[in-house]
Amino acid sequence: MKKVTKQTLSTCVNFGLLISVAFILTSYIYFQKGFDILVNPQVANINYMLCISGIFIGLRKLRSEVMPLITYWQAFLAGSTMIAVAAIPFAIFMYFILSSNPDMIENAIQLFEKGFKDASYTEDQTKTFIDIYKAFATPAFLAFSQFINKAFMGLVFSLFLASFLSTKKNLPKTNNSTNFENKEQ
Repeated sequence: MKKVTKQTLSTCVNFGLLISVAFILTSYIYFQKGFDILVNPQVANINYMLCISGIFIGLRKLRSEVMPLITYWQAFLAGSTMIAVAAIPFAIFMYFILSSNPDMIENAIQLFEKGFKDASYTEDQTKTFIDIYKAFATPAFLAFSQFINKAFMGLVFSLFLASFLSTKKNLPKTNNSTNFENKEQ
């Protein structure tokens, strides 16, 4: 049993690292092109797609090579582990990007301020929200929030994908009323 557990954990960590590399490469490419990766919906949508496909491929490999009979909860925990592993290097990457580019945080603050004004909040409410956001808008806190974001995203997608990729035990379908073979009286 320990060998299967080590293989399962190894597969989850490997796929988590691959998903993390995909997250980082996507964000880095957008960053190099001059886009703001902190509040860009295109980057978020691509990360959703990468998350779903990474969990799907990882669970399929896990099911085909390591655990042919995988329950829903095992598949859910494996998918969640993959994304938890993927979120750690991505959060570290975001910390370094945000530390070296504080203008990204300022752009996000300006975007939130504009959004509050467009949503018809009063000037006092907008100022209060922006002051709170500025207090928490540090590279460390925003990187941690990216970790929580990715981990939660992985939990939600793992709930969904585990239902499709778990295997049901194949119980023999016998009907005792018509099965007369090897029956002793």
